[in-house]
Amino acid sequence: MKQIIFLRPAPYSDRINEKDLISGFDLIGLQKHDPEILVKDTETQNKIKMIFKKFKPVKIYSSPASRCTQTAELFNTYFEVSPFLNEIKFSLTGSLDAKFINKKEPDVNKLRIELVKAFVKNKTIEKPEEVILRINSFMQMIKNMDGNVVCISHAFIMKFYEIFFKKNGEITSSVLFLKSYDWTIKPYDFLGGFIVTVENHDMIPKVEIF
Repeated sequence: MKQIIFLRPAPYSDRINEKDLISGFDLIGLQKHDPEILVKDTETQNKIKMIFKKFKPVKIYSSPASRCTQTAELFNTYFEVSPFLNEIKFSLTGSLDAKFINKKEPDVNKLRIELVKAFVKNKTIEKPEEVILRINSFMQMIKNMDGNVVCISHAFIMKFYEIFFKKNGEITSSVLFLKSYDWTIKPYDFLGGFIVTVENHDMIPKVEIF
């Protein structure tokens, strides 16, 4: 049995000084702003220790983003950066209708579902076929590894990985990414994620909040 643990990074702020919510999301989505994790408090340290002790990973992979590599560093062991775990590249202002974004304090839950709708319609910078390709590429890279693997990534792309596993890697249409989850609900909390248990060559996904 092998377990692949997908983990969202430690707490960070997605609000940028002197920027409204939409502008801040856009800078992060376009990967022009790379937020860092907040103070490494005792609770964060204890969660990291618990995850390491529970799963004893033989390998840790991280998205190139600072908030992910800084989280990986808290494990105090070697980790490898993989662009396959990077967040999906998007722009809210470039993908959504003005009625969803021309508000002082927009509904983040509505923004999330409208962004996924835009994604399946090829209106985001990174297209569905590109995301599916890198998910497949990453899984090909780690599928023959022995032992548990921790993957530190981002909530948006992580949910796509989770859906990929639940569909046994058979994504026949990008619409599956929209229909397989209620996107009005926040996917994962900080240092939360899901576990993929691999046993007898079968992928059995299991979501667990850490």
